[in-house]
Amino acid sequence: MWEGAYQEEQATRGKDQYEYNCATCHIHDLTGDSIKDVPALAGDDFLGEWNGKSVQELLEYMSMNMPADSRGSLAAGTYADIAAYVLKTNGFPAGKEALGSDPARQARTLIERKK
Repeated sequence: MWEGAYQEEQATRGKDQYEYNCATCHIHDLTGDSIKDVPALAGDDFLGEWNGKSVQELLEYMSMNMPADSRGSLAAGTYADIAAYVLKTNGFPAGKEALGSDPARQARTLIERKK
C-alpha cells in the first residue's frame, strides 16, 4: 500500500464520482453518519474496519453493496476511482498503476496503518 496503489488522476476522478454517488450518505468529508449507521470512509473508523484487509476486498465490498439504494450499479472503473479517492483521503500515496488494473496486485495489497 505504501508504494502506491492508485494513480493521482484516478483519485481526482474518484472525488467527483464520490460526490455524485456516495456523499449523500457518507457525507462530503467522508465522516459517515453514525445516527443512520452509515460508516465513515476516512480516519480511525475506516482504518479500524479495513486495516489488514486487501484492496480487492474493499472493491468487492463496494461493488456488491454500494450505493445502498442501487447496489452494484456503477461501472467497475467507477468503483476503482472512488476507492482511489478513499485511499487518498486516508493518506495513502499515489503510485504509477491505476487501482483495478491488476487483480492479483489488489489481492496482495493490504490496507495498513502507517508503518
